[in-house]
Amino acid sequence: MAYAGGGALSVLARGRELLAGMGECQRAAGSGLLSAWPPRVLDTLEAGQFGDVWAPWYTLHKILAGLLDWHEHAELQP
Repeated sequence: MAYAGGGALSVLARGRELLAGMGECQRAAGSGLLSAWPPRVLDTLEAGQFGDVWAPWYTLHKILAGLLDWHEHAELQP
């Protein structure tokens, strides 16, 4: 949004760096999943067991919402 509102190229460059880093994390995980939680945590939640996990769906939503904003407002492509 900072780039879309003012066109600061430094913000665009940082967004591209972050997106590249997220891609590296995705490839390193090997599953394609990009999450703050390991897949086993999401499996546990699906089974109705919450344990010590705090707001994993919220965290995933924020990651996806940020990617969507980048795509729509800064023309960044994964």
